[in-house]
Amino acid sequence: MFKSFKIANYTEKEYSEDSYFVSENYIIVIDGASSLIRYENSNFLTNKFVNGIRDNLAVLLSDSSINIQEALKKSLNNLLKKDKQKLFTKHDISATISIFRIVGEYLEIYYLGDSPIIIKTSSDIQEYVAKDISKLDSSVLKKMKEISLNKKTNVLESKNSKLIKDMLIKNRGLKNTKDGYWILDTTGKGIENGNYFRVTLKEIENIIVCSDGFSQIYDTFKIYNKLEDLFKDLENNSMENIVEKLVKEQNKDKDLNNYPRFTKTDDITAVYVGEIKC
Repeated sequence: MFKSFKIANYTEKEYSEDSYFVSENYIIVIDGASSLIRYENSNFLTNKFVNGIRDNLAVLLSDSSINIQEALKKSLNNLLKKDKQKLFTKHDISATISIFRIVGEYLEIYYLGDSPIIIKTSSDIQEYVAKDISKLDSSVLKKMKEISLNKKTNVLESKNSKLIKDMLIKNRGLKNTKDGYWILDTTGKGIENGNYFRVTLKEIENIIVCSDGFSQIYDTFKIYNKLEDLFKDLENNSMENIVEKLVKEQNKDKDLNNYPRFTKTDDITAVYVGEIKC
């Protein structure tokens, strides 16, 4: 069973677009996204989408006879009843999702999208994350930096250029296609293309499962150059102190010039498991 949790769930929005759930036998982390066109209530509806998926999964995952992908399909179908599908689809709501579940002597792991999973064993530390979204994002961020230099403006302002908006729209159009990226949305097409594997429970010492807002602490701002150092800090310090380090660095770079990204501070969610008992 999972024991000794440390959890981060930080947002600067009215409603967080991340969600999480923890229990002795399973963990869920969801990172939502809404339309590039900011419709009224998009933030609220994204919050409803991720929390609705979470609440349905929290019930279904307790039955180990239902595989994770089937549980996710049923959760989506349950959520989309009562005409919600049209509303969520109009707002182009989607989400990455990561799930851990203990079944017998094994830990099942499923992830869809770019929310990282980090597993520490006695011999190594391994990060698992889909790279398809980050490849598309990297090309846009590179162009944002280029525009800011050419026009002598900042990276934040370059995001408003027509070229960048067109690139983002083009990339979003690749959602749930083999040439683009796989993610959870109202079609459910991405679910079968998520990544699933399992490991022997006794091999694992610690786990981090997080949104890409949290992973900026090591993959963007390099506050931790080694994942080993992040695990050590999580063992010895509070999650609040660790998130504070990240937000402090983000606030120093409000124009996004030093660390190009799409927003100053994305929602930050993470679950650290400090102890696992067979």
